[in-house]
Amino acid sequence: MGAKGMAANRCAAQAWAIVVALLLWAMAFDVFAMRKIEPGEPLRLDPDEGLVVVSFETEITVRNVRIERVGRVAVAPLLKDLPIGRTVALYAAKSGRYRWVRVVYAQTETWNFYYSVRNDKEFEFDVVAGKLNYAGDGVFGADDNRNLYLHMANRSLRVIDWLKATHPEVIGQYPLTYNGHFPDPFPAFYEESLAGGRLPEDPNAGLPPPPAGALPLPPALLWKIERIRDYSLSPDGALAVFEVRDQDKKIGLDLVDIDRATVQRLITTGEQGFGVVEWESDRTLLVGEPEAWQQRLSVLRIGGIVEGERTFVRLRGPLGRIVDLTPSMPDHILFQRSGNFRDVLVFPLGLGDQAALDRLPRTNARERLNKGVDNDYVWLTDGHGRLRLAGAWRGEDAVMMHGQDGQYREIMRVENEREFSPVRLSYDGDRIYGFSEKDRAQRDLVEFDPVQGRIVRTVYTRPGIDVVDALFDDRHTPIGVRYYESGRLVSEYFDAQNARLVAQLQKAFPGRTVATLNRSRDARKFLLWVDGSDVPPQIYFLDIDRKQAELLDEFYPHLVGRAMAPTHALKVKAANGTMIDAFLTLPPGDGKRPLVVMPHGGPIGVADALHFNHDAQFIASLGYAVLRVNFRGSAGYGRRFSEAGHGQFGKGIEDDIDAAIKQVLAGHPLDEKRMCIVGASYGGYSAMISSIRWPGRFRCVVSISGVADRLLFFTASDSARSEEVRKEMVKVIGDPATDRDEMIATSPLYQYRKLITPLMLVHGREDFRVDFEHTRRLVRMLNLDGRPPVVLALAGEGHGFNKLKSMAIVWTGIAGFLRQHLDQTPPKAPTASKPAEQEPSPSPTP
Repeated sequence: MGAKGMAANRCAAQAWAIVVALLLWAMAFDVFAMRKIEPGEPLRLDPDEGLVVVSFETEITVRNVRIERVGRVAVAPLLKDLPIGRTVALYAAKSGRYRWVRVVYAQTETWNFYYSVRNDKEFEFDVVAGKLNYAGDGVFGADDNRNLYLHMANRSLRVIDWLKATHPEVIGQYPLTYNGHFPDPFPAFYEESLAGGRLPEDPNAGLPPPPAGALPLPPALLWKIERIRDYSLSPDGALAVFEVRDQDKKIGLDLVDIDRATVQRLITTGEQGFGVVEWESDRTLLVGEPEAWQQRLSVLRIGGIVEGERTFVRLRGPLGRIVDLTPSMPDHILFQRSGNFRDVLVFPLGLGDQAALDRLPRTNARERLNKGVDNDYVWLTDGHGRLRLAGAWRGEDAVMMHGQDGQYREIMRVENEREFSPVRLSYDGDRIYGFSEKDRAQRDLVEFDPVQGRIVRTVYTRPGIDVVDALFDDRHTPIGVRYYESGRLVSEYFDAQNARLVAQLQKAFPGRTVATLNRSRDARKFLLWVDGSDVPPQIYFLDIDRKQAELLDEFYPHLVGRAMAPTHALKVKAANGTMIDAFLTLPPGDGKRPLVVMPHGGPIGVADALHFNHDAQFIASLGYAVLRVNFRGSAGYGRRFSEAGHGQFGKGIEDDIDAAIKQVLAGHPLDEKRMCIVGASYGGYSAMISSIRWPGRFRCVVSISGVADRLLFFTASDSARSEEVRKEMVKVIGDPATDRDEMIATSPLYQYRKLITPLMLVHGREDFRVDFEHTRRLVRMLNLDGRPPVVLALAGEGHGFNKLKSMAIVWTGIAGFLRQHLDQTPPKAPTASKPAEQEPSPSPTP
């Protein structure tokens, strides 16, 4: 071979090496993993390829989104320059395991600002060859505290609609397959329902609510936010401070001089309010004022009286938060601030003057008190104000660390707060008081020994009663507990003197709930919470020596003087023989009243009570009785009662409600022919499934943020975003893999043809707990059946409605709907409306 031939071979070998290197590089960096399919583009798939729909919704502008195969690195972002709103695209992709990697939300010439989920298996999904795959919408945004989030939500109906509009040939050939943590039968169910038929002109249309007419208790008045946000009594009992909301929505701090019966404004701030309001001594008040999404400490020194008002000096403290007072060091507190490398830095902070407060920002991190514990996030102190118990992170696990003076050891992994939830340390810090349900029939107050690493004493237990609060004296000694009994909040003290006081207060406020909020140092003066089913909450000042209780302030002064309906507690024998609590709100009037049944949400770990209830009072103001039931699974009745609700969604829970309905109809002046059922969250589900189980019983159904598809709750809810929580959901709700048929049989969505009672659906579009997809799907199926429901879809609202305007729209609409079906002469039903964005919407949209 000549020199030219050898040179030619070398060039060929080098060229081949370059080709191989490029191929290896392309394989390693997944150059050919995903390719976009444009609308109208001829569809071709290699044998190892599948189709995948990528849907991304953001409330802030996004520069790019990266998705890659697990074990490979994507060369370029999949989505770029995304506007606010929803972006959807179709790709052909190599089969295999994929993951969402990161979202870049800002860029400079040298920096990318991104939110990464690369190592979170919750964001992994499979692409199956020959299938049209969908793993849920990526939903990106920031919460009220400006913390970024990214989560997945199954919104397959929106994807199906998008495919039919942009890629009809694809959705016609490949049925959509949801590839999340649990299967979703809805796409196949929907396509089967469409077979042989056609969509109505507007498949998302909903009827507007009927006109409500004049309302005796206007929703904008009833749901006006409470005036009092916080309160505190000075240690000597002479002064009280109230954090209150003004008419202009600003938050103020009012000082009440109790003996002089005067009120003066100390500070006014914005709508965010104060983070903490606490007395350090008789005349020193500590206040956390909002500043740049943090809190800045203010120290108010209250002085004497000049020209009818108390003088005061306001000292400006550092950014951070109060850990605790230091009884052994007057005029000092333990204060926490953020450091450069640690999330928590705790220092002693002097309050004597401005110079002492100014010293903290210059304090060296090496001088912090919380040495010996890394990744700590919370501290408890003993009676001397010493750091003794820390909550800390060990990877993804929370642990408790106990000790002192920089020497701490792990005493417990916090796997479940039901096992042990600390409340307070003993005065010497050697014992921990807290709540526990572990190996117990109810939630008890217990004492934990860190040395032995176990509970050594049950401080309080009562069969079938869950303790909700523990009461302590100034020596950190438990002196009582609080719990609910027959719907009433009960304060039970261990000593005779306090027990007598409780009895006297109940005699002074018959039929009311009375609870101690604060007490003076000598336990002779108190701030009291007083409310009732027909009395909004109030704050009273009690002076034992004077034997006098005087009203200090109202939580809802705008409701003073308005007559409310009382609620009666009932005992009901359920079908399984268990005695359950129910509450009947009965408005005044002659003759039989219509009845509105209101199942509560949850359903596990939630309960109704005899406190003032806005929903019940509004419905009662229309002349309708209201029935609420603490069915099996409700909170407060012990473990056995709670677990009795497991797996009873749509079954045993509704049997309990049925038993209560039968009992109140038999024993009270109620019209069994004029009943509706209204509920929120699980209560909305319960309302719909009850109307299916007992057809003809109710004249109407209102579901607020209700679950329509039990299977969807596992793939489109913030409750299902971790494997650990999903396991608990399977235990409580059921397993979509093994209980699929039963869940379908008890889902209003899949039983929509049996959902024949007039229906009103109310839902927030930004609901992360029960995704709006529930309402979207149910409205679609009812429209396919030619029976559009009444719909209110609220923009900018989540699972609960925060805006007064929204509350007014919702309850005015509900009032009109109830009046249409419960009053003797209902008005003519309205015709269907065409909502904005081709989805159920209210008119007007808030």
